[in-house]
This record gives sequence, C-alpha cells and structure tokens, in this order.
Amino acid sequence: MKGSVLITGASSGIGLALAKRLDAEGWRVFAGVRSNDDAACVRASLSSLSEPVMLDVTDSEQIEAARALVAARTGGRLEGLVNNAGIVYHAPVESLTVQAVRRQFEVNVVGVFAVTKAFLPLVRAARGRVIVVGSISGRVAWPFNGVYAASKHAVRAMVESLRLEQRGFGVRVSLIEPGAFATSIWQKKTPPECLDTARTEAHVALRYGIAQRIVERAMDVIGARAPAPERCAAIICRALTARSPRARYTVGDDIWLQLAFSQLPPPAKDPLIAFSMDRVLREQSPKRATSREPV
Repeated sequence: MKGSVLITGASSGIGLALAKRLDAEGWRVFAGVRSNDDAACVRASLSSLSEPVMLDVTDSEQIEAARALVAARTGGRLEGLVNNAGIVYHAPVESLTVQAVRRQFEVNVVGVFAVTKAFLPLVRAARGRVIVVGSISGRVAWPFNGVYAASKHAVRAMVESLRLEQRGFGVRVSLIEPGAFATSIWQKKTPPECLDTARTEAHVALRYGIAQRIVERAMDVIGARAPAPERCAAIICRALTARSPRARYTVGDDIWLQLAFSQLPPPAKDPLIAFSMDRVLREQSPKRATSREPV
C-alpha cells in the first residue's frame, strides 16, 4: 500500500477520477461523498482497500466523524489530503442572493479551511501532502462568475499561507488550478432561488436575463469540448507523489488564453469585453421596430 489519502467531493468528476486512479495504484482512498446513493456508486468503483466516507464539507459533525474514522483506520497518519469539493454559481454579482454568496464561500473557502484544520495533524504525523483544487478563476475573473472567482481567489491566498506555514513540519502544500474539464458542473445551472432581480430596474433585469442565457449556452459548449477529468486527476496524482512537488499546477486546454487575457491592463481589457458583450446582447435582444407608422 502506497499510503492513505482523503478526497473531498469524490462522487463525480475530478474527485471520482482521482479516487479511481489512486485506488488502482495501491493507495487506500477515503472518498468523501454526501449521500448514500453516491456512497454505493463509489464503493462499486473502488477496491476493497478503499471506502466512501460521508463528508459534507459544510457539516462540522460529519467532518469530525470522518476525521475520527480515518484516524482509527490509519493509526493517526494520513499521507494525502485532497480538498476537491466545490460549487459554482454563474450570475451577475448583483443578481445573486446574499444566501447564495454565503453558500459559495461556505463550500469553496470555509469548507477547505474546516477540512484542512481537522485533518492537518494526521497529515503532519505522516509528513504528507495537502492538495487544494482551486481554479484558473482564482487568477482571472470574467463577467458573470465574479463571486465564484472571488472564492477561488480567497482559496489561492489561503493555500499560499498554509504552504509557508507547514513546510517546516515536512508537509508540502500544492494548489491545482484547472481550466475547464468535462464534469457535471457544466450541467448544473444556477438555481432560480439563488437569483434575485426583484429590485433591479426593468432594463437592467432584461439585459441580465439575456446575458445569463448566453452564459449558460456557452457553458454547455465549453463542457462539451473540455478534456476528460482524468487528465486533471493525473496532475493531482503527480502533486501527491513527486519528490519535490510544485507550489502550483495549472492544467487545461483553455488556461493559457485566460492567463494571457488576465495580463491585459484594464484600459485594454474592459473595452474589449464591453464591446463583445454588447454585440452579442444586441444580436439576442428583441428586435426593435425600424419603420414608423404612417401619420
């Protein structure tokens, strides 16, 4: 056995791909899931060496129960912790409810903090690795993903400090910054209850509504063209096993374009985005009458 690793958000996508890969390579995988159905599916995908663990990263009782279980199974040593769980809400900043913003940060930021805090003593005992799956959005924010990008910016900063704090204890910390990958996240639209335009002026709400549909269609296209999550899982595996792991791993087909765009100064970037959005919105807006009624 190569060691033990806990993966949050392991029921699908990158987390599941990673769990399968590590299990096949001889790791003992504790795969964090949030439902009995997910646990059954993950159990069927892994060998008898590994097991699903009920772990909602926003539930302190489940975090503690998972910590106790892993400590008992491993003798208090955990070679790898992979913080992978996350959610995304795509919407204009002002269109999201306060509750949705809190939920975004509760899962993507506080969840990473809470799980890491709970399991870090086990990782230190093994002089192991902490891996956090962030996003390329931690470096570049596009229209309609501002709150998600903000959560990933926060994660990037937290991982930076954690890496510096833990190196003296023999714990190596790496941040994974994926671009788009073919996971179920692209089929998960922002729930209607997370949106609030009741106080928004009518013309603003109309523009946002059209833009939101454009964003959702773009997400469908991106998801269909994105590479398989196994490619990102391979990078995470490298971060877990390399003798000298890198502080950051950036992976994906779209990342270089995004990073190049992020380097543009605002005087160049802002008019470019405004022009592109206005052109698309004009094409999608209801046609205005161009002829005048006879007098």
